[in-house]
Amino acid sequence: MRKAGVVLALFLVLSFVAMHPVGAYPGWVKEGAYLKYRASGYYPEIEVDYMHGGRLFVIMGSSVQVSFRILKVENGKALVRATVYMNGTEDEPVQVQYPISSGVKGFWNENSIIRTENYTDYGYTEVNLLNLTISGEYYIDLNRGWVYGPNGEAYGHTVLWNGLKVNDTFAIYNGSDVRISGVEMANVSMKTYYGLFDAPNIILRASPVNVPHGKAVFHGIYNERSDVCISFVGFPVPDLEAIGIKGFLAFDRNAIVKDEDMTSEKLGYVNGMWAWGVVLSETNVFKISPEGGSSYWAYGIVGGVIFLIVALIVFKLFRE
Repeated sequence: MRKAGVVLALFLVLSFVAMHPVGAYPGWVKEGAYLKYRASGYYPEIEVDYMHGGRLFVIMGSSVQVSFRILKVENGKALVRATVYMNGTEDEPVQVQYPISSGVKGFWNENSIIRTENYTDYGYTEVNLLNLTISGEYYIDLNRGWVYGPNGEAYGHTVLWNGLKVNDTFAIYNGSDVRISGVEMANVSMKTYYGLFDAPNIILRASPVNVPHGKAVFHGIYNERSDVCISFVGFPVPDLEAIGIKGFLAFDRNAIVKDEDMTSEKLGYVNGMWAWGVVLSETNVFKISPEGGSSYWAYGIVGGVIFLIVALIVFKLFRE
């Protein structure tokens, strides 16, 4: 009888573990995986607020590309490199503005400078560039999905995959928790520059925050089957905050126009509509995980097998 009691206790523990997996994350999270997003708009409606050397730089332009590449996965952590790239022309350059000050060390490529102007009446310097790259590395704790900077500071849940529900803490911004205020299932397919993502697609919305030049609200769209972020917009974005970006506003104007045309005769979501914000344009995650699947399924299968085996053992012992 004591033996049966021990097995019963084991049964309960293993069943709990099976039904509450620790460290569940998408199956595509492996070294070499990458996701790239892009947006183009009117000039200069795209804005990036970047903290560098203790100073805030306001960067404006008409196009942006954002990429995330997993450099290493080990010891329950993923090392990720995030890169924000903005491209301009002489007529529509990338503008970098900052308060007039001596001793400012630029983070841009000197060869990309078109001109530099001081607007003394308004108290700021403006550097016009042909292009600009901001890049940095951070960690994702795969047990929680949380983003940490190189110094260990926590920024919130990664935007690269889902796993959040209403009232969950999404981000820590200026010392305060930013929570998920809404989770909506859109039972329609959505287009991206990468391709079409079948329904359902999940839309996350966070509570608003104050950014350097107003208020911002984060929205993220996730394909439920693949657990991949297919677009995001607004702020905060923990993955970008970890590399010094304090504000990010980018809408793909092309996607907005196409959505307006598609939905003009029908309110709400429609099949084939475009995801909005910065939109997924390139990735290899479906080669890494062909089904585009998530490891949550694997945990469920393993848990089910453990549950069945232990149940049979317990049943046999109690029959004896």
